[in-house]
Amino acid sequence: MDLILIRHAKAFERDARQWPDDARRPLTEEGVRDFRRLAKQLGRIVPSVELVESSSFDRAWATAELLRRRTGWPKPMRAERLEPDESEGLSSERMQALARSIAAMRRLRTVAWVGHEPMLSALASLLLTGSPRGMRIEFAKGAALALRIDPISTATEISDASSVIGRAELLWMLTPRIVRRMR
Repeated sequence: MDLILIRHAKAFERDARQWPDDARRPLTEEGVRDFRRLAKQLGRIVPSVELVESSSFDRAWATAELLRRRTGWPKPMRAERLEPDESEGLSSERMQALARSIAAMRRLRTVAWVGHEPMLSALASLLLTGSPRGMRIEFAKGAALALRIDPISTATEISDASSVIGRAELLWMLTPRIVRRMR
């Protein structure tokens, strides 16, 4: 299974007066413009995706909608597990739950998840090295990272997190800066 992790495009800075609920903080015009370009390239690199899931936070959801419009990928589905949780942070339980979700989807060919930092880089590290802190990943806003996950085929349970942890291969990473230089 290929898993495309996508960090939401550039959003406005936190401002409790303007957006008392941080989940409502929108993308900037620059973020939309840069991500449109990146999404176009994503559609060329990955022409078909079976499932797109996104955090419901406005900035991530808007990013997922841009993906749908620019790539022709499926309509995104809201996934609470991709939302940031300041109180929980990068707990081992959360990382294990994300790994179990991936293991349960392993029969799909390509899945895209749109979410937030630091969760996305910690998840990529977990899948690549077996530890959420095993490697440092600079995950720019509006960037996409592709992993090929090779689960243990003899796993007794489809949701067995150990069948995917440390079993990924980094395929590529695409950032808005790289896309700007491609022009």
